[in-house]
Amino acid sequence: MDANRTQLVTNCGRRLSAGRFRIPSTPCIERVVLRIDDENHDTVWASFTADEAIAVAHALLTQAEKIRQN
Repeated sequence: MDANRTQLVTNCGRRLSAGRFRIPSTPCIERVVLRIDDENHDTVWASFTADEAIAVAHALLTQAEKIRQN
C-alpha cells in the first residue's frame, strides 16, 4: 500500500486504512486497497478497481445519508 494512505479509527476501535496498490506492468495494475484492523490485531484486506471503489463509496454514502435523515 502506498505511503499516502488515509486512516481513521472508528468508535469501536477498528483502524481503517485506504490507499493504492500499483504493479508496474503492461498494462499497469492499480487497485484501491482497504485494510481493517481491530484491537485483537485481526486484519481484513479488500482491493477494488477504481470503478468498484467508487461504487462502494456511493453505497456507504447512501447508507450514511439514510441514517442522518432519521
